[in-house]
Order: sequence, then structure tokens, then C-alpha cells
Amino acid sequence: MAPLRSRRDLSGVCYGSDHTSCGSHRRHRPLPHQLEESRVNFALVAISNILVGIITEEGFFRGWLWASLERAGVRRPRILIWSSIAFSLWHWSAVMLKTGFDPPRAQVPVFMVNAVAMGLVWGLLRWISGSVIVSSVSHGLWNGMAYVLFGFGTKVGALGIKNTGLFGPEVGVLGLTANLIFAAALWRLATGHARRVGPGLAEQT
Repeated sequence: MAPLRSRRDLSGVCYGSDHTSCGSHRRHRPLPHQLEESRVNFALVAISNILVGIITEEGFFRGWLWASLERAGVRRPRILIWSSIAFSLWHWSAVMLKTGFDPPRAQVPVFMVNAVAMGLVWGLLRWISGSVIVSSVSHGLWNGMAYVLFGFGTKVGALGIKNTGLFGPEVGVLGLTANLIFAAALWRLATGHARRVGPGLAEQT
């Protein structure tokens, strides 16, 4: 889940067998070559999104917005919630307009809720580490995995999974469930760490 510009810039990367520009090409290539191509694509998407994310999505939501709310005296749980909701709303245009990423309309509600869940995950990583770089790296690696292996919009990824409404990491029910479970685990880690550090930090929770 990265800046829209980076998605368009990487739209030429071959994500799967149904991609219009390379589908037939991939079907006739040996499996080792397809695996190598997927590794290269993963590296390209992940690295580019890490670099772009630091100065765009992560730099804004887990950087400037997070720090501004902290300076205003807002408690961290509220910062986490509001920044995650804002992060989700930011992606509304990506799934509702013809961006090349837009999924089937039936998957949009799951995506929007999942965007909040992913915002919670990356916000908690920023909370625990104290660094926007950690959340940026995690965000970039996530995008590399999600878009290369599972595809985006109506495009099928390298794994060939077409039922993304169930299995998709961003638009699927199982992906949403896994992200919520991971966010809950990180929440316990973050609040437990705050209590161990001392009362000053614990008050922020």
C-alpha cells in the first residue's frame, strides 16, 4: 500500500500470468526463470516503495502527523487510531477511481478496513521502534510481497491466486484477519513495553 505514483511507475513490472503485457510470455517460460523474475520484481517494488514511502505516506502519517499530534499532547492510542483512519481514507481514491489498482467493488469495504488494520500495524511499529524508517521498510516489503505475489486490482500475481476476495493480503478476508491478529500482538508488545519502561511513558498509553 504505497503512493499512487509509485504504483503507476511500476505498472510495467510483470506481476502474474494474467498481466496483459506479459501473460503469454510467462506461461512459456520455465519455472526457474519465473521464480527469478518474481524475485527481481519483489526487490524492485520493495526498494522503490521504501524510498518513496519515507518521504510520502510513512513520512506524513507516521512521521509529521504522528509527531504533530504528540506535540499537541494527544495520547499515543488516539494518535494510532486517528493516523490509521486518515491513512485508510487517503486510499479511497486509489480503489474508487480508475487507477489501475482499483479492485472489484465488492472488495472495497474489506480493503478500507484492512487499510486501517495496516495503518495500525505500521503505526505500532513506529511506536515500538520510535523510528519512521522501521515502518517504511516494513511498508515497502509488504508492498513487494502483496503486489508481486498476489497482484493488484484485477491482475493476478506470481502465485496465480485468483480468489483474492478470500486470500488476498489487502482485499481478502483472510488477509484482513491476519493483519488484525498481528496488530493485536503488536499492541500487547507496545503497551507491555511502555509499562516496563516507566510511569512517564506508560501514561501515554
